[in-house]
Amino acid sequence: MLLGFAVAPGAAALMMAVDEALPRNMTPGQFWRSVQLVAVFAYPPALLLGFPAVVAFGHIKANRPALCGIAGAGIAAAPWLLLFLFGGSNTGWMETGMIVVRAAAYGFGAGMIFWLIVDGPWRRRQAAAPAP
Repeated sequence: MLLGFAVAPGAAALMMAVDEALPRNMTPGQFWRSVQLVAVFAYPPALLLGFPAVVAFGHIKANRPALCGIAGAGIAAAPWLLLFLFGGSNTGWMETGMIVVRAAAYGFGAGMIFWLIVDGPWRRRQAAAPAP
């Protein structure tokens, strides 16, 4: 499970940096600085909100991939939404909404990566295999 918490937020940061880098034609140095900056802000919410989500939803076995994806979307979008609501923003509501929705999409992807690492199909085959 710790591996999931170590990899998934970094993957979301990488997805977000790639999405920002493609239209802006960033240099490799700018791209990796962008990944580092986004990762710094991705890990605290993932840990502060992710562990309680695992505890709250850990007992649910049905439709686990969707649950991990939706939890990841909420965890990734929550800081951006709070920042825009309480921190003030000089952007319009449409642009603010797009940023929050994009963060939720990256979070959904990170939640699916978390599920693949922690409870993916390969884990089920491993558990179903008879012990030697």
